[in-house]
Amino acid sequence: MRLLTAISKKEAYNLAKTGKSFNINHIPNISDKLIKAIGEYMEKNVGYKSVPTCCVSRIDGEEVSLEKNYEDLSDYIGVAGGSVILELDVNADMCVSINFEDLLEFNSRVKDIEDDELVKYELEEFFDSISLGKIDGLDIITFIPFLDLNKGKCFMLLNEDWDCEDMKLGNLPQIKLEQMEGFK
Repeated sequence: MRLLTAISKKEAYNLAKTGKSFNINHIPNISDKLIKAIGEYMEKNVGYKSVPTCCVSRIDGEEVSLEKNYEDLSDYIGVAGGSVILELDVNADMCVSINFEDLLEFNSRVKDIEDDELVKYELEEFFDSISLGKIDGLDIITFIPFLDLNKGKCFMLLNEDWDCEDMKLGNLPQIKLEQMEGFK
């Protein structure tokens, strides 16, 4: 599956040094209850126990690509000036996917619930909405257990003004603004 995610420059340097990064979560305003539930689902179905890394796999019903969707990414996950946007190619059996609107809906339902039994009930329904692997839909969020530099296809580094900045990230090719679909 082709995925897009964003990490900080510091996390990117760590990824380049170690080859893998765990426990990176850049999806703003999603409750810890849901993140924990996704992590438990991932542990049970994928076999890894970690804070899931949030990616985007579909935007407007189409598979994502860095060249086409880098500007849209901030509508779904945390992207800021100084972010490194990665395009990854990850095996579907390592991915847990959900429709973005469903994720937001469940988040609004569980974020303020204090009663553990009510949370458990909502999460049972939530588990019915998430799937292992690739799913169809308009806007799909996909979680992976970790970032693997070997699964990277390309990247870009945005500076504070959202312009591209040069960086080396292992052997991954860096995409420049003039290569983006909107600049062609």
